[in-house]
Amino acid sequence: MIREGSKVVIMASLRLKEMRLYGLIDYTGTVTEDLNYNGRKNKGYMVHFNEPYLGDYLWFVPFESVKNAE
Repeated sequence: MIREGSKVVIMASLRLKEMRLYGLIDYTGTVTEDLNYNGRKNKGYMVHFNEPYLGDYLWFVPFESVKNAE
């Protein structure tokens, strides 16, 4: 289970491609917020990356694109 504070790696998914965030593949970071609760339409995580992507460190990543790095 991925929880806040978990180290994660971003992997390819159709949803990530649709969001035009394919450049995040293989980035590693830390989950700062779990946004997978019931009733939420777009489930995923807020992830703080070790390196900036397009000038920002914090990004929403769909749940199907996140896997535990540990």
